[in-house]
Amino acid sequence: MRGIATAIGTGAIGTIMLLAGCGGGSGTGTPTASATPSQRPLPTLGTPTAPPLTAGESALVTAVKGAGGYGGSADIIGIGHDICKVRRDGGSEAAVISFARKGNIRGSSGMTARRFVRTVERGLCRKYLARIPRVLLSFSGNGIGNSAPFLVLGTLTVHYTFDCSSQGTGNFIGDIETGNQASLNSDDQSFANELSGGGSKTTHVYPQEPGHDYRLD
Repeated sequence: MRGIATAIGTGAIGTIMLLAGCGGGSGTGTPTASATPSQRPLPTLGTPTAPPLTAGESALVTAVKGAGGYGGSADIIGIGHDICKVRRDGGSEAAVISFARKGNIRGSSGMTARRFVRTVERGLCRKYLARIPRVLLSFSGNGIGNSAPFLVLGTLTVHYTFDCSSQGTGNFIGDIETGNQASLNSDDQSFANELSGGGSKTTHVYPQEPGHDYRLD
């Protein structure tokens, strides 16, 4: 039996402060109280503070620290948002992975370029990527097999074709599932269970764990 499946997913801070003062006088003779320049209290200046991190930014920083990265939080977050801008404007994942690899992101993040980009996409870019339909995976083969992991951010459209005519009738079964099926948060979504000589169909799958890696099984 031979099958082909395609899944399409929809899916440091600087502050410049200027303090200027004016006033004063000079003259001869004995100064009087009325000639003394008025004393104006200086404004109290607080220490500039960075805005709090978003949940996605915090998750990215935590992931980098967990991987042993030494890059500063502001720098890592800045690179992450730059990647999101490229993805928002239609740049491919392959392009940003190449960009990250050339920038030696592994040294500062402790991650491979691919893993860093996917961590950024999961934490910072979901609101952009969920709007851009794109092919996440194209897979074909004979017999039983599964695909490499791929990041899922929302609803999937799955198109599959199978041909069992050489054996008369066959059972074509397809699922999209998270990697660790022993976990309480695992997800397994069936998209095909066909018993026939062959066919083709397009269907929709609604993953319950968006933002995580799935695989075709």
